[in-house]
Amino acid sequence: MSDGLQVFKFQNNQVEKHHSTGMKEIRFPDGTIKCIFPSGEEESIFTDGTVQRIETNGTKTIEYANGQRDVFMPDGTKIKERLQLRF
Repeated sequence: MSDGLQVFKFQNNQVEKHHSTGMKEIRFPDGTIKCIFPSGEEESIFTDGTVQRIETNGTKTIEYANGQRDVFMPDGTKIKERLQLRF
């Protein structure tokens, strides 16, 4: 494509978009969307509303639809917290 976007479609219905910026967007058949940024950071959005982020230092944060957030540090330490939901 002229804007540098490459789209790959697989037989299992997975679709990958590789942007000229270096970002990759992957849509899985189950509806999950994963973005891989040029920095190496990743973000996955699951169909139940859960969002997982992985930073370049290895820290993984999972935010659940119910407001709970788990943070997994590179050393294996797990931090669990409850977010305040605002209406």
